Amino acid sequence: MVSIETSVNHKHLKCSTKFSSTMPVSSKTSVALVRRGFSRSGGAEAYLRRLATGLFERRCEVTLYNDRPWPEDYWPYPQLSISHGGSPRDFSRAFHRLRNPKEIIFSMERVVGCDIYRAGDGVHAAWLKRRAEVDTPIRIFLRKFSPKHRALLALERQVFKADHTRLVIANSEMVKREITERFAYPASQITVIFNGVPPPNPSPDARERLRNALGLAPTDTAVLFAGSGWERKGLKFAIEACRGIPNLTLLVAGRGNPPSHSDFIRYLGEVRQMEDHYAAADVFLLPTLYDPFSNACLEALAAGLPVITSRANGVSEVLENEKTGSVVSNPALPTELRRAVKFWHSSEHRVAAQPRCRELAERLSLTANTQQTLECIEQIREAKAQRAAEVE
Repeated sequence: MVSIETSVNHKHLKCSTKFSSTMPVSSKTSVALVRRGFSRSGGAEAYLRRLATGLFERRCEVTLYNDRPWPEDYWPYPQLSISHGGSPRDFSRAFHRLRNPKEIIFSMERVVGCDIYRAGDGVHAAWLKRRAEVDTPIRIFLRKFSPKHRALLALERQVFKADHTRLVIANSEMVKREITERFAYPASQITVIFNGVPPPNPSPDARERLRNALGLAPTDTAVLFAGSGWERKGLKFAIEACRGIPNLTLLVAGRGNPPSHSDFIRYLGEVRQMEDHYAAADVFLLPTLYDPFSNACLEALAAGLPVITSRANGVSEVLENEKTGSVVSNPALPTELRRAVKFWHSSEHRVAAQPRCRELAERLSLTANTQQTLECIEQIREAKAQRAAEVE
């Protein structure tokens, strides 16, 4: 049963930072940001905080709708926590009842009736299809009848209706294509905005210190794999691609159950200071089954690392083959992936790639990403204002 807090008044929302009374409220645009869950290290949370700062600087009123309060030291803007049944569908229904039609609704969750939906998680139906290509028949069968997946698919079909969502922001052309092909959502209502990456800031002695700690010689090639959800990220493919290559060590950062133990693999566990590990590595490897646009790959590029990934990763759209990385068509086929690893095993190739990788990352800045997103919100604001004027 969904519990909806319908008596909430925005002026009573708890917030550690109040809007200045000198700002003319009548001239402000009200924007509702929607996100379930919270993690201090989460990319979505950092994205929304940057966006909220940009909106606040433009004299907009910003409210975060979530399913539990975010810490005030992290989120200094108004927020409203919605009580609901716990599932994404329940949250969507509760938000739909509570939303303020005067606000511009910018959602990172699959909720019906938003002005802008950022499809940062990609298309769930596309992910299930790719997963089925490498799964066992019994797992495919069980997933087909999973209540969780069935609910997500049903909600996704509702969100990707032109009359339910005014504008979709996709973070890759791959995701845009999946949306238009699967749901007949108009391409004209989809804007592609690539993710952005901050400049790297590793510790001054990170490379030497970490390589010494891992027992790596100066001539050894350190291939870094990073991320949670090892099955989707393709760790087993990475292991097979690196196996048996002389003077190569695979560094695995993240949480999971190791699928294999070998002398050439170092499991690092959860890593807080990833920038130091990018500095210690020579190549970044992510043979993922599905990634709308991997932030880890962007961070690796910013550190000067060539990136090896699959075509099912939106980052592949910005890579130049054997210049800034390598793109494989199918990570489950070991020959192509192993060939890419061997190519970047050459220090000559890596040295030539470093400035190109950093230059590419500089073009994909957080500033550019935030500015393009703000332009989308402005586009919706103008459209709403025009419709209101026509009604009058």
